Amino acid sequence: MSSLRHPQAASVLLLACTGLATAAPPVATVSTALAPGAYLHAEKYLLLTVAADPLSLTLEVPDSLSKDASARKTLHCEKPAVAKDGAVTCTVQWPLGPRSEAMTFQFYQTDADHVSFGPVGVSNLQVLSRVDTTDPAWRSSIKQDWGAVVERASTGSNVDGLRIAEIAYYAAFNTYVPAEFAPRLLSALDASAVDWVGNPGFDALMWRPDGDVAATFGVTVSTGADGQSHFLVEAWLDADGDGVPAHWTATETELAKQISAAGVR
Repeated sequence: MSSLRHPQAASVLLLACTGLATAAPPVATVSTALAPGAYLHAEKYLLLTVAADPLSLTLEVPDSLSKDASARKTLHCEKPAVAKDGAVTCTVQWPLGPRSEAMTFQFYQTDADHVSFGPVGVSNLQVLSRVDTTDPAWRSSIKQDWGAVVERASTGSNVDGLRIAEIAYYAAFNTYVPAEFAPRLLSALDASAVDWVGNPGFDALMWRPDGDVAATFGVTVSTGADGQSHFLVEAWLDADGDGVPAHWTATETELAKQISAAGVR
């Protein structure tokens, strides 16, 4: 069983924008206009530029189809309008690998220096913070290689895929399968992606991630106080290479979640 990892990086970026990555709290206050300027996402992969008279919005996102990791694409918002709830809404042709799909986004000015946004109908909005683009050094703050963003989003999907493989195996054979960490030990973890090298546990589950991975995955099986067998799927990822890896877990009753602090990448 393969994981649920997204084959196109642009799809992972879309997941982040729909609240499956770092979700912001619901917007507390809004206004009926967006202040002109540039606003950068905390993960530094998306830039919003607002102009006035007439109102226009552009989104700058990574170009997942380019071999240049620093390449960006500019998306123009079509027919921006102020909605009844105070949001500015507009439609963009969102890149999904080699194709694109029309998506309508909502933007709220939460205060003078912040804009919250997300697809219409999504309650957990992402926060963008004002950035001074007149400073020549500002662009150095944008993530040039956004593979770290992709790896973080896909790691949770891979953990869920491994969880599903364990549940399916139990349904067929009435037992769970432990698996040593692969494709490498936690002590060997760094920011680089490596070829998948499994082990007997993963072979029994017929599970492997799609493509190279920077994370390492493992499964522990134990017997609880209830006398029942339980499993714990774990993944560790050091996307920023600082030696402090982020940690994900899942069980037979819980979907994948990052249990390390939000700032650990």
